[in-house]
Amino acid sequence: MSDPGGGARHEFASRFSELLVSCDLTYDRISARVSGRRPEDMRWSVNAKSISDWKQGHNLPRSWEPFRWVLRILVEDIRVRIPAARQDGLLLDESRWRLLWERARSERGSAKGIPAAASEGGEGGRPGPLTLGVRQSLQPDLSAEQNSLTAYLHRPHDRILWESISLVRDGGKSVFCLLYGDSATGKSRALYEALQGVVPDWPVHFPIDTGDLLRLVDEGRITEGCVLWLDETQKYLQNESDPRASAELIRLLQSVRGFVVLGTIWQHPYLADLTARGRSPDVNAVARDLLGDAYTVRIHVPDSLSGAQQEELAALAAVHEGDPRLTAALAGGADHGDVIQHLTGGPELVRRFSEGGFFRPVELALLTAALDAKRLGHFQPLSEGLLREAADGYLEPRHRSGEHGWATGPLRALTTGERSDGSRTDVHGAVPALVAVRERSGQVTPRYQPDDYLDQQIRRARRRLGAPARMWNALLNHAHDPDDLERAATAAHEQGLHRISVLLRRKAVGAGSGVSAIRLMQAFGEYEASGRADCAVWLADRVALTNLHLLVQLGEQFSEAGARGALNTLHRRLADVLPVDPLASVLQWIDAMGRAGSDEGMETLLNRAVDEHAIDEPSALARLLRALRRAGAPAHIDALMGRNLVENIDIRDAAGVDSLLEELAHRPETGQLDKLLSRRPETVVRIDELGAVQRLVTRLQGLQAGHAATALIQRTLRDGPWADPEPVGALLSRLPDAARHEAAVELAHRTDDQRVRLMLLRMAMSDAPTGTSFVVRHTAAGYGLLDAAGWIGGEPPPPAPRTHGSESRRDLQAPDAFSREKTAGPRRPDREHDLAAERAARTVRALVLTDPAVVARTLDALRDAGLHDQMVLLLARDPARHARLKEPDRVAALLSALSATGDEAQTRELAKRITMGLPVDRPRLTRRFITQIRQAGFQELATLLGQRAAATVDLAVPGVVAATLEALRAAGLDDQMAFLLDRDPARHTDLHDSKGISALAMALESSPGQLDLLCGRAAGAAPTDDAEPVSRMLGLFLDLEDRTALLRFLSRVQPARIRLGNPYTLGRLLDALLRADASAAFETVRDRLLADPPLDNVHALRHLLDVLHRADSDSAVRELGARAARRVRVQDVGAVDLLLEALCRVEAEEGVSLLANRLVEWARLAETTERARVLAMLRRASLHEAVDAVVDHSISAGEFQMALAFANAEFRARYKFGREPDGSPSAPWGWDSPDAPE
Repeated sequence: MSDPGGGARHEFASRFSELLVSCDLTYDRISARVSGRRPEDMRWSVNAKSISDWKQGHNLPRSWEPFRWVLRILVEDIRVRIPAARQDGLLLDESRWRLLWERARSERGSAKGIPAAASEGGEGGRPGPLTLGVRQSLQPDLSAEQNSLTAYLHRPHDRILWESISLVRDGGKSVFCLLYGDSATGKSRALYEALQGVVPDWPVHFPIDTGDLLRLVDEGRITEGCVLWLDETQKYLQNESDPRASAELIRLLQSVRGFVVLGTIWQHPYLADLTARGRSPDVNAVARDLLGDAYTVRIHVPDSLSGAQQEELAALAAVHEGDPRLTAALAGGADHGDVIQHLTGGPELVRRFSEGGFFRPVELALLTAALDAKRLGHFQPLSEGLLREAADGYLEPRHRSGEHGWATGPLRALTTGERSDGSRTDVHGAVPALVAVRERSGQVTPRYQPDDYLDQQIRRARRRLGAPARMWNALLNHAHDPDDLERAATAAHEQGLHRISVLLRRKAVGAGSGVSAIRLMQAFGEYEASGRADCAVWLADRVALTNLHLLVQLGEQFSEAGARGALNTLHRRLADVLPVDPLASVLQWIDAMGRAGSDEGMETLLNRAVDEHAIDEPSALARLLRALRRAGAPAHIDALMGRNLVENIDIRDAAGVDSLLEELAHRPETGQLDKLLSRRPETVVRIDELGAVQRLVTRLQGLQAGHAATALIQRTLRDGPWADPEPVGALLSRLPDAARHEAAVELAHRTDDQRVRLMLLRMAMSDAPTGTSFVVRHTAAGYGLLDAAGWIGGEPPPPAPRTHGSESRRDLQAPDAFSREKTAGPRRPDREHDLAAERAARTVRALVLTDPAVVARTLDALRDAGLHDQMVLLLARDPARHARLKEPDRVAALLSALSATGDEAQTRELAKRITMGLPVDRPRLTRRFITQIRQAGFQELATLLGQRAAATVDLAVPGVVAATLEALRAAGLDDQMAFLLDRDPARHTDLHDSKGISALAMALESSPGQLDLLCGRAAGAAPTDDAEPVSRMLGLFLDLEDRTALLRFLSRVQPARIRLGNPYTLGRLLDALLRADASAAFETVRDRLLADPPLDNVHALRHLLDVLHRADSDSAVRELGARAARRVRVQDVGAVDLLLEALCRVEAEEGVSLLANRLVEWARLAETTERARVLAMLRRASLHEAVDAVVDHSISAGEFQMALAFANAEFRARYKFGREPDGSPSAPWGWDSPDAPE
């Protein structure tokens, strides 16, 4: 379905016309069928004119869904009328139609893409693609029109994105679609295409920053049927001091239906940073919750095109008259697939920056300063002043200008792409290196941001480089955003610029960063403990009181530092401004201030809570009263009571009224308790939550308000939801006798639930039990039988349950039910005991006896419940004779249960069956049953079982013989053991089972003749062609100290012909030969090992090295260690760590040196985390020179703080106070250093 010679729109119309001709339906009939079959919740419709316009090419379907329904109607008609052999399969293929429609839409009615006007502004005031952050395409020919987007290639991530937005459009819940990946991979363009294709008529909100976003939220403008566009999403979420944007987005997504949030973000570092865990303080917790929420769909955008995708894009370029932009991008990105990046000119810009010569010195310095400022954490647009001061550090003296406004012209050239002399600074007129940003129209002096793609690529290339001192001074002088300052401080800290880090954080605290306050306290715990208290005092007066969660952590830091005065100051400031709503926060701070001894702050907060909090719920008043009582503030309680809140508070919440009554009862003299009771809460509280009602009833009765409790119970039983018998019974039990009788009878006639009705009628009887917990469980379980005499007057007893019915069978398979009844509630009346006994009897009569485990559990349950008669009834059914013996564990359980009943006949019967019928080829089970039968008192049967085992065990299997001997010995069956030994197992056993031979030899130690015979046979005939039996036999003879057998066996061993097997067996063989003093054989096997060592198995290598080391084979240790050190993959840090430890242990110095050198070289190329693991490994091995080498490299790579943790004592002492940007050690400084700002 492709026609490269014509446009996709023309092809779409032509093929659709062909499809219409093939069917026999008019436009009106097609429209009617679609209307009759489409889902009711779909908002679109299709009429005859739409179909006609599609056919004639006047326009395209605006969305896929309406056309898909039309297509299905047409295809169904064609399949019915036209024979399959004559059908055009391509014409009927829905997936091909979808591809053709997408291609046709990408043309947007123009041979070269979207018209210029559409790039700059959207329809109806909607922002255009460039405004929304879509990158302008590279234009190889500057004379050609360049204000249009290229044709769009749909990729797999587009399908996920379109489907997610379509669900919202069609009435689904709101969604946050976040595209993540590298820069310039087409994320913003993908969002724009989805916006135009799925919701072209929805208004788009495009906030420029977090404040603008929060204003949209506060004004209520995020509503159903709108789009919130958050390109570069990190700008809105990376607000460490104030996570409100993330919290508001979570709230909106959960509460407002039918709107879409669209966002883009780099995977590294932004998304990784926002989703990281384990940091302190956890400043991105709310953003992480948003990004992991069920409403968020994270969609990865690949950074390269596959070969097939490149071919498809080439076809699109051909359709669009050979669009030179697509052609150039395909040529540039053919090798690595980075076509999209070349389309926007990103790689070319990076090349020009990196190779030099394109930008003039001042331009290059300004651009480098902008890139480094972002790399160091300054995410806000950069001011000219910051760039001017920082760029001086990148300029050689000969390039520095004496003019006042020397940076203005170069900045203009970098942002406009054109110098004053007409030469260019951009890439083909489309990609400027710097972007000018103005917060409002008419702003004369803009701020600046480097190109995104250039930023990401150069950030990676320069990630290990420091920055000149003037950059840090520029950040100190010109950065004002608290999060920017904190990020820059973190970067300074990691590079060892501790003094600068403190200065940046002090400024950040002044700008409102609570995170910086906490990290200052943490830092002074590391830098200078004596300055921590001074730091706390300074912070207490200046820290912003906006993020209460961070203030809690800061208070904990003050406490750890012993800065009690600072903590009191913080609490005093907070008490003056803390909002009294929500109450929970106020109560938390009252408690914290009380524990900290901040009396002044707590007094202020108590006064404000009492005077200002708008209390309209009983639970809130109760919580406040409880807090005041625990704080020991009776005067405040009196003041709160003086507000007469009880008279006006809403008392419909049963749980809240219960809590409030509890608190008021502590101060009855205030009269507020009586006031609350006089409002008769029992008549107005909600009764939909029976648990709360029950607790309130209990409270009222405890306060001697019985009439109120009775009224509440009667109201609840009359009007409440009481399908569950348990709370109904509990409420009834609290009524006086007469009221309970009357209420139970009335309710019994109103309910159709047989369980509840039975309970109510029983409770209405004069001899009904006072407690109902047993009755409720009894009836709910379905076995509450009425006795034949008719306990409930006038009610016929229900029919007895059928013992083979499904319900009855389910009940009878729970033999522990009557066991549980024994401990339920108070002592049961006789009638209740009879009911339990009857149920137990039914269980016994219906029990299937073939499963010994079920019978065992039933017997144990009957015994525990004291139902002796029913237990006798079950034993009378002869379970011992009927039980299956196939599952020994179940049989053992039954034998134990029968023995516990004291029924000797049944126990003997089962023991006899076990003795005569149980297979004895499993010695452990034989031993278990012999023990059980002996404990039951049937010694003769135990002996008989032992005799069977001794007489029938297969002598050819040495392991089974050994285990049988051990079982007989443990049971004290000496005669049977002697009988087995008389069968001469040593002579008949199979010698090929080396493991079994070893076990049998241990079992024969008390029988010297048999043991000597076995060892003699094994020495002369055991296999010697494999390392496993050889090592095992050698170990056996050595353990038995049988020198004769050892020498005889060694004389048969040919070490050059032994199959060495796996390396672990090889290690055991070498160890055994070493113990046997078989030096010649040892050397032969060792040489074979060295010829083909298991270098890929570190664990085996460790064992072999240990064996060789014990053998004093120094040359072998050196050779094997060196070869292992050369072969091991240094990227596998875990394996390297194990090998290095083993090499050090066996003193393989050459191997240690080789491996250390390889680690040092690899560490220079590895990431920071891997480098830290290498340092830890080298330090454990005491390889100090290697550690110093990696430390030096880490310092040069800007990882000073990490390296400092592994450096030697001399280095740590030298850099105790950190270092300066030029690398020199910092002079001693402290909190009161002259360099610290006031």
